[in-house]
Amino acid sequence: MKSSVGRVDVAASEQAGGGSEVLRATRAFDAFGDVLEAAADDPVTGHRLAFGQTTVELRVAEAPGLVMTLALDREPIEVLDGVSGTPEVVLTVRTEHLEEFFTEEFHLAMAIATGAATYRGPVRKLLRVMPILQSFAVKYRARAAAVAPVTAAEPVSEGTA
Repeated sequence: MKSSVGRVDVAASEQAGGGSEVLRATRAFDAFGDVLEAAADDPVTGHRLAFGQTTVELRVAEAPGLVMTLALDREPIEVLDGVSGTPEVVLTVRTEHLEEFFTEEFHLAMAIATGAATYRGPVRKLLRVMPILQSFAVKYRARAAAVAPVTAAEPVSEGTA
């Protein structure tokens, strides 16, 4: 596997004063990285993603330290922690969009058109391979469900404290 996305230390993020917004962003970023690494490890999907012929720096708007680089310009493709080289495309998304990225309901082109996501560079190269990335929605949803925090709105069964 050519992927090397390092997992962010959630405890360190909280101690740095990030709070729940940074924690949510970190969880979404990690889940996103997991799906991309699975795509990179899959020979057929990785080959298809390499048709993007670009490098993408992905940033999370609410947490500037959360950055990964997608090297879709080679085979095997790589998912790298942080900034690696000079990316052709820089894409900044909000946590809520990162959480929805692999669903059929999310359309990156629309997020860009409405200003919800910002970019620099020839983003059309990434848009060309988005359907391939979205085919991993099932894995992403399973990962997101596994790390979703319990909220106060969820009912607590009787007998538990």
